[in-house]
Amino acid sequence: MYQSMGMDASGRTWREAARAELAARLGADVAVFVAEDPGGNGRLAAAGAGSIARRLPGPVNPGAKAGYIQWVSTDPRWQRRGLARRITIALLEWFAGNQVPGGGTARHQPGRGPVPVTGLQPRPEPRTPDPPVT
Repeated sequence: MYQSMGMDASGRTWREAARAELAARLGADVAVFVAEDPGGNGRLAAAGAGSIARRLPGPVNPGAKAGYIQWVSTDPRWQRRGLARRITIALLEWFAGNQVPGGGTARHQPGRGPVPVTGLQPRPEPRTPDPPVT
């Protein structure tokens, strides 16, 4: 997945850190949903991960929870079959089951399929930084 986005994913440090975080948090404030490649080769056709973060309470979110869809990725051989949509919906249902109001997404580019179907809105491009406060 990372290589398809032009990132060097060869390092061991990030893999070990990710493995430790998943072991500690999976089922608590992190969920991962997968679709297996039906070829029986142990590969994934698609996968997605989401996390729950604590924020400050407010009138719209007194429970102070925020959901974030970390990523949804589909192997190019399995794109355009609804896998990303189903994984996104599973993540949104997981958020709802954990009393998280809505779920957010990172900026979405390639397929754009799940965004309109699930009612999610893509985040706008980053705005220019505010000038420093003096």
